[in-house]
Formats: sequence, C-alpha cells, structure tokens
Amino acid sequence: MLISQRRVWVILALALAAASPALAVDFEGTGRGALRLAVDSNARRDFEQFGTQSDGVVSAIASGRGRLIFPWGVLAGTYDLAAQKFFTLTSEDVLIQSATLALSIPIGGLVAAGVEGRAKDRRGGSRKYTDLAGGAFLLFLPGDGWTVRLAGSGHRFIYPPFFPYSFTAGEASGQVQYRFARRHSVALLGDFGVRWFNAIADVNPAQPPSPNPEQRVDKVFVAGLSYRYQGPFLASAAYSYGNFDSNSFGQSAHRHRLSASLGVRLPWQSTLLAEGVLEFTNYPDRIFVSPEILLIDDQNLNSISIKLARPILSGVDVEVEYAFYHASLPGPEATYKYLRMVGGIGLTARLW
Repeated sequence: MLISQRRVWVILALALAAASPALAVDFEGTGRGALRLAVDSNARRDFEQFGTQSDGVVSAIASGRGRLIFPWGVLAGTYDLAAQKFFTLTSEDVLIQSATLALSIPIGGLVAAGVEGRAKDRRGGSRKYTDLAGGAFLLFLPGDGWTVRLAGSGHRFIYPPFFPYSFTAGEASGQVQYRFARRHSVALLGDFGVRWFNAIADVNPAQPPSPNPEQRVDKVFVAGLSYRYQGPFLASAAYSYGNFDSNSFGQSAHRHRLSASLGVRLPWQSTLLAEGVLEFTNYPDRIFVSPEILLIDDQNLNSISIKLARPILSGVDVEVEYAFYHASLPGPEATYKYLRMVGGIGLTARLW
C-alpha cells in the first residue's frame, strides 16, 4: 500500500515536471514497516477496580513520509497505519490511521506561510475516536539560529463511546526555537484553545441545580520549555504546564509534565532508546469525573519506555521493547488507579 502511494507521488511529480519547466519538482520520501509480537498486561486499558486482563497481541505498522519540492514552495505529507490483533480479547482489536498534509510557500527570504491539516482515526476496541484539525501558519527564520512559528487552527474531536466528550475547538499556538551551538538547542512553546463540548456542564452536586443549564466550555492553556542535544548521542528534556479551566464540575485541572529521552549507540551495532514522562496533576474540585478520556493512546500518563534495536539485514532491524504506564485519578467515590505494562519483540524494515 505504501509503495503504491509512493508511485502516485512520483507520477504526479513527473506529470507536473513535464507540463512546464516552471513546474519542475523534486520528490523526497521514506517508508517503514514493522511487525511486533507482545504481551499486554492490561489489554482492555481498564482501571484496576474494574478488573484487568493480560493478553498477547500482534501489531503491524506501516508509515510513509514524503514531500514535493517546487520552485515556489513545498508540499509535505505523512501517513501512518497501525493494526493490533489480540489473541483472546478480539473485542479490543484496533485499526488506527493518521495523516498530515502541509503546504508551505516562502514570502521573501525570511518568512514562509502555509496551510496544514491532520487527521487521526481509531476504530475497534472500547475507545474509538476521530480527531481532525486544520489551519494556517507563519514561519519566521530571522537567522543566527532562531526559528519562530505561529499557527491557528480549528479542531474537531469525536468520541462515539460517549458523545458528550466530543468537542469543537479554536486553537492558537506559538513556538520559538534557538540553536545556540551546533549540537544544542532550546525551544519555548505556548498553546491556547477554547473547546465547546457536546454536553451540558455538570454542576456541583452540593449546590442546587441551575435553572438555565450551560454548555460545557473548557479553556486550555499550555506553556513549555525544552532542550535538545544532538551529538554522539541524542538527548532531550522538557517541562510543560497545562491549565485546563472548565465550567463543568470535576473537569478542571492543573498539570505539570516532565519528560526526558535518550538515544545512544551501544556495542555490536545496537541502539538504545529510552523515554520517561512524569506528571503531577491537581484537580481543584478534588475529583475528576471523566477519567476514561485520559486513557486514549496512553496520553496524560506517567510512563517509561525502553527500546533496544540491532540491524540483522540491510535495512532490517530487530527490536526489543518494554513500556510501563501508570495513573492515579481522584473519582467521585474512590481513586481510579491505572497500571499497564507492555513488552515484546519485533522487526522494522525500511521500505524505500
């Protein structure tokens, strides 16, 4: 499927190049495929008090990255396809697709403007959803290692298992990156969004019901700082603060997030990749009434992941992986505790 997609890009590029010298275009692309066998300690991704069950799972992943470079701009796209098949819990089998597309056009020597869109769809399992976003951006390259990016977009999240979790949002973001040495860079980012949910705001049960129910509206603000080193090894560290202010009781939160990653080459042509995430979250209402939404794709969890990779053939690596996920959330009646561990082995091949 990915190879045929590449052919489409190449045919399009050749057709445009043949149409006119002014439309001459270059194509760059990469493709990968992976097959993994793993054991999942919490295949249903449930909280401990609801009961957990382990199971074996086979995963297949394919991804492609490509871009068309025109004299007047760049069109870039990505596509990822992942499928999971469980041995016994077939109700948790999933198919996940995601894609991005961005068009960037230089304006003068220091500025580029463009439009971009992304889509992700998860089918099967107990937490299926569709996530769509699109908007415009400006990219400034003032020189001396500085890069500034500003963006605005519309966002639609659809959650069929419980439609009131679905929302429409307007979002704005900014990022400033500074490379202060050949191997060192820092970045400062900020995101702001307003989410209008398909739900009525919950009221404090200790107060009388409101005669005029309001639509749930969340205001989301996230700011963060990151550092990256790229030399004999790769390392990064980041901190972010998120403020989730909701007019719905039990939905507001303040989150501190620390993350770090490391990539280093080992003897025998091996590579070690490690990543850790630690979160400290405060809930002003002392409860969080919708914990399930935090378990989508293992986001918003404390986690540790380790991968050891080694080439066995030209363009083919064998990989051993382990991941640990944890969360503890205050609920209306008891604390929700979540624990999941995944370990497995697989092969990754470069398709082109």
